[in-house]
Amino acid sequence: MPQKIPVTDDEYGPTDEVMGVLNYRGVQEALDECRREYRVRQRCFQRWIDDGRLAKTDAQDRLDRLATACKVLEQQLPPAQ
Repeated sequence: MPQKIPVTDDEYGPTDEVMGVLNYRGVQEALDECRREYRVRQRCFQRWIDDGRLAKTDAQDRLDRLATACKVLEQQLPPAQ
């Protein structure tokens, strides 16, 4: 059984009472979105670096943090059967 991930009522979304416990589907969808966002940022960041709108070190730091978020979500998935 997946571990319960607390959801708070803040500017990011609904409370636990509305959303309920995140299950496999919720974690998998969050992971899919995290991976999608990583790919989008990879494409955009290079343009922004070339345009001088983003420093290369900042871009790499943001990508590293997003990759860590993906790894944390992967750990929440139940073992493959």
